[in-house]
Amino acid sequence: MTPDEYRAALKSLGLTQNEAGRWLGVHEQSGRRWAVYGPPEPIAKFLRLVIALGLTPQKVDDIIYEKK
Repeated sequence: MTPDEYRAALKSLGLTQNEAGRWLGVHEQSGRRWAVYGPPEPIAKFLRLVIALGLTPQKVDDIIYEKK
């Protein structure tokens, strides 16, 4: 995933770079760094999957933490 694709993914999920870092469980600085250099492949795959399934960050959290 290129930096442009990463930023587009965040936009489609309604996340800022800082919010993405917090949501993904990394330091906010990592979320900003990925906007320059691109995210690691596991993060890129996760973001692509979330978008392909039409999920929101909140829905992902609900699934992971078994909230209804």
